[in-house]
Amino acid sequence: MNTLPAEPRPKILCVDDEPSILNVLNRGLSGRFEVHTAPGGNTAIEAMRREPDLVVIISDQKMPGMSGIEVFEAAQKIVPDAIRIMLTAYSDLGLILDAINRGHIYQFLLKPFEMETMQVTVQRACEYYYQKKELERMYRDLLAAREHLLKSERMSLLGRLMSGITHELGNPISNILQATVLASHEWSLLKSFIERVREGPAGESVRVVHQELFPDGSVQAVSDFEHILRTIQNSTEYVKEIIQNLKNFSRLDEDEWRAVRVSEVMDQAIRLLYPRSPFGIRIHKTYGDDPFIQALYGPLVQVMVHVIHFAAQSIDREGDIWLRTWREDDHVAASVRYNGTPVPSTRWDHLFEIDQEGGHVHIGLMIAHDIVERHGGTIRVDSPGSQETEFIVTLPVDRAELGAP
Repeated sequence: MNTLPAEPRPKILCVDDEPSILNVLNRGLSGRFEVHTAPGGNTAIEAMRREPDLVVIISDQKMPGMSGIEVFEAAQKIVPDAIRIMLTAYSDLGLILDAINRGHIYQFLLKPFEMETMQVTVQRACEYYYQKKELERMYRDLLAAREHLLKSERMSLLGRLMSGITHELGNPISNILQATVLASHEWSLLKSFIERVREGPAGESVRVVHQELFPDGSVQAVSDFEHILRTIQNSTEYVKEIIQNLKNFSRLDEDEWRAVRVSEVMDQAIRLLYPRSPFGIRIHKTYGDDPFIQALYGPLVQVMVHVIHFAAQSIDREGDIWLRTWREDDHVAASVRYNGTPVPSTRWDHLFEIDQEGGHVHIGLMIAHDIVERHGGTIRVDSPGSQETEFIVTLPVDRAELGAP
């Protein structure tokens, strides 16, 4: 079964110091293969550098200046994937072992050789080359699929965890909120009762007791108590808002594609992370042409949450984050730019993967990159200023622009 590609023909390099041998190889192999010849080791090395996609290298062992083994040692550095076939007039076992160990030889052929045998050997070597390439591609695809599955599992687990947490917190927070509302109501009645008693017949005795309990005056005490009630109520409502946002955010397994605007996604991310702009971070929004796109709303919110959160973590105490959207042909672009600690350009390629050399693992950005790719988009890093870093996400408008859902 012939597994060789129809076009272009596999490239073969023949190395021999005898012109007659090169001529025979060229004539016998040029019908099926693209043959290149070299009369010696140095010329062979030049040919390897000139033709980095060589499939097979055939070399004589005994040549002046550079032996076949030395040619193959050089080939391992220049064209490591090329299949190597050695020609030799000797059947020395030591030579064979040396060639195998040093040159990683695919096969030996003794001189003089039959052209039919040479053709079959080269044919099988090429098939081995392409099968090996296909297996390597399948292995890479398998690793990518495995990594994608692991990310999906992590995202699903995170979603279930967050969903469980928000469910467990929801009931006690609702109870606290209801209790503060009731306490505020009861306090208003109690305050009215106290004021009426103070002004009544028994007012003098009440005023004496009041003075003993609140020597600084009742106005301040009442104000402090009411402030405490307002703080409890506001904080509880704030926690309830966060829980609701977490419920929206936890829909990691959402698989319904629907019409969304990227600006709405960015606003939801801001509401989730920094509804009151803490830590001295100022948010600036400039939303331009922002058509509806087909997207998974929950996962897309995750993308913006991870990117904005990374930006916020890079800001020391005070700083600015600029959010921007615009249209680029058949894509929508979204930018998150900040003026915190800049990301060195040498690390840009490692932000979305496990950077073993730098020792950094940005799980959030890895997940964001995976989600953007799932949407058929791209995410990249840029540096518009010396102290600025910018993340740019582009997403395709897959279909004709949609009306509001």
